Amino acid sequence: MGEKQISILSHMLIVVLLICGWPSFYYAEQTLLHNILSR
Repeated sequence: MGEKQISILSHMLIVVLLICGWPSFYYAEQTLLHNILSR
């Protein structure tokens, strides 16, 4: 029972990290593209 709870928590943590990390990753990629194109 404890193991199942840990796996659910780890999956939730991964989802939260993806949701939190996706906008910053997208922003960084856009900034990088803009810097390359503006040269």
